Amino acid sequence: RRFAGPYEEVAEALKEDDLHVAKIDITKNKGVYPVRSIPTIVYFPGVENSEEVKFELKRDKDTLVKWAKEQKDISIEVKVDL
Repeated sequence: RRFAGPYEEVAEALKEDDLHVAKIDITKNKGVYPVRSIPTIVYFPGVENSEEVKFELKRDKDTLVKWAKEQKDISIEVKVDL
């Protein structure tokens, strides 16, 4: 809940980069993704046979936005190389 405000700001900041932010209520969606701590932040590249990337940095808007954009750039490079 502490991250709710920054989370909404991150979602808004990433819209223009065509990056989608989703919230999953683990109490209602058990088994969707293994969760060890809350919030668990993961980037799913959307590239076939690629693995998700867990966010393990400082949990603030600027750090998360920068990280997400970097992950998107990596995904694009992977897509081009296929």
